[in-house]
Amino acid sequence: MLQEIKLQRNTILLLGGLAVFGGGLSVVADIYSAYLPSMPMSSATSVSFDSVASILGGKSHEDHLVGSSLGQYFIPFHIFGWILLFFALAPTNMSLRVSILVFSVYVTIIGTSVHASLIYAGAIARSGDQITVNQVGEFFNITTYSLVAGVLIFGVILAVLILLGRTLFPRWVVLISPLGYLVITTLLVTEQSFVNQAALAFITATGFNLPCTLLHIATTVVLLRQLE
Repeated sequence: MLQEIKLQRNTILLLGGLAVFGGGLSVVADIYSAYLPSMPMSSATSVSFDSVASILGGKSHEDHLVGSSLGQYFIPFHIFGWILLFFALAPTNMSLRVSILVFSVYVTIIGTSVHASLIYAGAIARSGDQITVNQVGEFFNITTYSLVAGVLIFGVILAVLILLGRTLFPRWVVLISPLGYLVITTLLVTEQSFVNQAALAFITATGFNLPCTLLHIATTVVLLRQLE
């Protein structure tokens, strides 16, 4: 039955528009929550509480209030993009497509939870109470690294499918996919002489939401072209 479902142009535009809108505001949430121009993360996957406490502690409560609110309410909009991705994976067998859709939604839920909690993590980092920092850090690390693992698993599977020609995407899209973005930006962070501190801080702080938003744009365009 699912194979017979055909998306109309207006449906693609609606779902794609919502995904890109929510993704864009999620990037803004990243900027408010974890972007300090003078203090880049070592990579987008370096998310232990110890490694980000100084960044979170350097943000104001007001910034975190905005960032966590935007993240809580708009990161879920990525799900509209994952619905479109399901259709862009048309050359792949149905079981795998459904599994990817379910898994991407699950990872998005974890990501929303992590981002909403940054307001609390920031307050604790600013408090300087080491006992509380250690206690909260234990759970923070569990959730953030489960998010990293989920994004990497999703990214690897998607990249392999794109490179094997099992999607509607041209192969170059792998460069802006979550895995491609993480690989490229990690190389940039390693060779810091090519990029200034502010740019490094931006690409690491937005390391998950930005590539997902770029992927939503690519997905929308690819599906629209299928209608031509």
